[in-house]
Amino acid sequence: MNITKLNQLFYQTNAISEKYIALRKGNSFNIFKTLGITTDEVRLHSRLIHGLIQPKGELHQKMQRYFLEELDIKGLSLNNEVVVRREYKNIDLLITSVQHVIIIENKIYAGDQEQQLYRYYETIKAAYPNRTIHVFYLTLFGVSPSKKSVEKLPENIDIHKVSYRDNIYNWIKKCIELAAEEPKLRESLIQYKEVIEKLTNQSETMEERLELYKLLQKEDNILTAFKLQNNWKHIQWHTEWDFLCLLKEKIEKEFNPNKFMPEFSFNEHKLHEAIHKLKKNKYGIRWKIGQYRDADLFCGIERRIDGGMIYGLIIESSKRSALNQGIFNAISPKIDHEVQTSETWAVYSPFSSEIDFQAFSNENTLKLIQPNFRNEIADKCTEELKTLIDVMIENTEFESVGAG
Repeated sequence: MNITKLNQLFYQTNAISEKYIALRKGNSFNIFKTLGITTDEVRLHSRLIHGLIQPKGELHQKMQRYFLEELDIKGLSLNNEVVVRREYKNIDLLITSVQHVIIIENKIYAGDQEQQLYRYYETIKAAYPNRTIHVFYLTLFGVSPSKKSVEKLPENIDIHKVSYRDNIYNWIKKCIELAAEEPKLRESLIQYKEVIEKLTNQSETMEERLELYKLLQKEDNILTAFKLQNNWKHIQWHTEWDFLCLLKEKIEKEFNPNKFMPEFSFNEHKLHEAIHKLKKNKYGIRWKIGQYRDADLFCGIERRIDGGMIYGLIIESSKRSALNQGIFNAISPKIDHEVQTSETWAVYSPFSSEIDFQAFSNENTLKLIQPNFRNEIADKCTEELKTLIDVMIENTEFESVGAG
């Protein structure tokens, strides 16, 4: 690889990027970003979609029709008897008509729960017998649900994959056109479109993309870019490895665990399988911190199958389900952001830094290759772990057993 040509390409690409960043800065205020809810599935995304597709007037009925067109269900015909619900039986969005029921599971960075889609399907089958059930899995990039989520789901039930990058983005653009005479709604939708662009790495304008395209037309720039692309998986592997190693060092320094649980720990082979072979692995760091009602209590981080990074508390006990609920009920009101519980985790949450090693495309994840930024994010993650453990100690029947 010609390093001189590569450096020149970097310089020219950065110059184009900086020019368009400067143009965007003039109108950078975004209410959703200011409120810190851009990745909140419940408080922003599900709630906003739910509000827009409620059949409460001609405008919203048109928005609902466009939304259903993006779902592209063959033979689906809804009428004025449509009911749209949010968080019904823990289902993010539920749309019902006389003949059809649509289940929409909405995922930004949160991971799947055990048999989640199966449980939702069984719940709706019992509540709405003799209706056709459609199951949709909405994610940033249209990925498939995990095996544990669809376990026991009948094979004849198709999981329709939809994405924010394509389906929701296209729908919101149509909604903006519909809201031309509703300035408050239109501006809110424009700002929400910006959120989707940021989450799905679509912030570049067409002008910027064309300028980059013209840059690649010059000399052998396209060949240089291709060589870089060929090494992208290696760059991804080292970026994730360096971050996890650094985070482990900081955890050792801050919490002084006696040992890490090897069956849950990341290693070179697990990263290779996840990145180079695209196997749906999950791994991380886990260590014992004490006991809760005579059960072993662990703290851990996990790189999920979908590439997101979560942290939380794990109980090892035959009474795990009840104990998990006890910890969750005690801790969740004391945490200043949304946390979840599952059969595996007593309480868990994505890190606030929006790391996604699977897509390896958002700004925070890419910049982890930089030592200073990597250290900053590792410090932030460690502080979030410490805050969670402190809240747990203050609000539960926690018993420390010393280091680890």
